[in-house]
Amino acid sequence: MRALSRLKSLCTVHRELLFHLALKNLKVQYKYAFLGFLWAFFVPLCMALVFWFLFAFLWQRPIPPLSIVTALFVWQFVNMSIASSTTSIIDNAGLLKKVYIPREIVPLSIVLSNFINFLLSLVVLVVLVLIYTTFKAGHPILPVQILLLPPLVVVTFLMTSGFVLITSSLQVLYRDVKYIVEIALLIIFYLSGAFYEVDLIAAGAARKGIPWLVHLFMLNPIYDLFAMYRIVLLPSAISEMTVDISRYYPVWLVVSQTVVFSVLLFVAAYRMFLRREVDLVDLI
Repeated sequence: MRALSRLKSLCTVHRELLFHLALKNLKVQYKYAFLGFLWAFFVPLCMALVFWFLFAFLWQRPIPPLSIVTALFVWQFVNMSIASSTTSIIDNAGLLKKVYIPREIVPLSIVLSNFINFLLSLVVLVVLVLIYTTFKAGHPILPVQILLLPPLVVVTFLMTSGFVLITSSLQVLYRDVKYIVEIALLIIFYLSGAFYEVDLIAAGAARKGIPWLVHLFMLNPIYDLFAMYRIVLLPSAISEMTVDISRYYPVWLVVSQTVVFSVLLFVAAYRMFLRREVDLVDLI
């Protein structure tokens, strides 16, 4: 009950402070950058171009470029939110010691600032899909599943916030956490199918006599997020990677698994954060 009342207070009483800090983070992030917010789009687009070149030209495995771009836009949000928020409580020790504010506002404001960038990147992605399908099919195409984008975005925010609340509170107790997080994010990215299809994992696992490995691979919640965004945003006509997940599990099972995981993670992480809140300021 405490977590619920605290969350309600965060969304009402402290809402303006949360948005103020989020906008401040955005201004600081791009303060001296000539291109400003455009870097939020250019970085994943450049990464997608590199991966597409490697697979399509060097390794002769053609992959639809928009599939890679979709995954990288999602990853940009998750990765930057977790990486930036992990040390946020320590970095804002002066503020937290001077005045009382709900401690979770600090890491969640960073998630929110990255979330604003993410929403803008989704608009860019939809425009890219319309342009790409116009050239490929002669007219713009958007899948009807795009109506599911708003709840999917909420699920993504909850999952990311859950991870952030855990890492930011643990970093106060154990100063090695940020290094572990950096390594973990790198490993998770390469194991999440951002630039390859799950069939590649299945084929390799079958050759090694460990076919169950593909099922373990698909338990990765970030992989499930990538798959869901591809299903929702990309017409199957332009991306084989949007349907490859259904060969192994029903799509509804992947969706429900991701939703349940995200909600439970956020609730558990928020309760853990509140239990440690009293000690956080003393330890920093």
